[in-house]
Amino acid sequence: MSIDQPAKFFHPPASDMFERIFADYRPRSKALLQLIKHDTTLSRFDAFNKRLKMACGLSIEFSDDLGIVRPDTRACYVLMYRITDVWYAFEHLLSVADAEIPRASDSKIVLYSPDVIVATGLAEVGHLFGRLIAENVTRESSWRRELYPVLAYFVNNTQRGTKKALEQVLARVKAKESLGLGDLLALSYGLRNLYVHEGVMASMGTKDYALKRRLYEVILDCLTLAAFALGSSYAERVVTKWGSKVETGGAAAAQQAVAADRADPAFGISSV
Repeated sequence: MSIDQPAKFFHPPASDMFERIFADYRPRSKALLQLIKHDTTLSRFDAFNKRLKMACGLSIEFSDDLGIVRPDTRACYVLMYRITDVWYAFEHLLSVADAEIPRASDSKIVLYSPDVIVATGLAEVGHLFGRLIAENVTRESSWRRELYPVLAYFVNNTQRGTKKALEQVLARVKAKESLGLGDLLALSYGLRNLYVHEGVMASMGTKDYALKRRLYEVILDCLTLAAFALGSSYAERVVTKWGSKVETGGAAAAQQAVAADRADPAFGISSV
């Protein structure tokens, strides 16, 4: 993993989208981090930045004495853990970004109004999620039949708004409808809840580990993209706001850094 590519992706279209998102995220995040000396509350973004970097760089190995030998089974456990870790970074960002990007509700699934979803780049991520699910998870009727009990397990073991959102995901899959951003967030948050609170096994719903592996790979790719896209939009808004109100040498310097760092190939995300 190079300094210019802090995240690896399973699907080439996700990797391509990340390059575009990160080309903006990189200078914007650096510019925001330079403002912490003027406003220490901005250090909350630094915490998100570091948490997301660690989640993206996470490498997990199994000892042989665990008895988990099949590659797909191992991959499911690793992906469940990694999705949960990226979700925690994303969830922290939601609270950090509230002042600049107000949410439409308190839900962790129905986040923003449609225009805000487009403006933050999350709509593009949602479209890619629907495409990758269709290509890798629901394209064949036999795949969909194996997916139904997985989604039913999610529905039966979650509560309230998350349960309702997951019921809608299951209904859309059965109706062969395209999935989107809300479905990505419902599945991510639902899996996080199951993994953390229920102590679920990789076998939940079906023993077709290959199918679940493909599902989890799509979720992880797109949740990671969503975190960087929202982080980039938030950083841009903060830097722009500071650039209009702070005395010379404060946010004005940060604004200049946005332009300068676009051409700086040596800059990655901040050090841990």
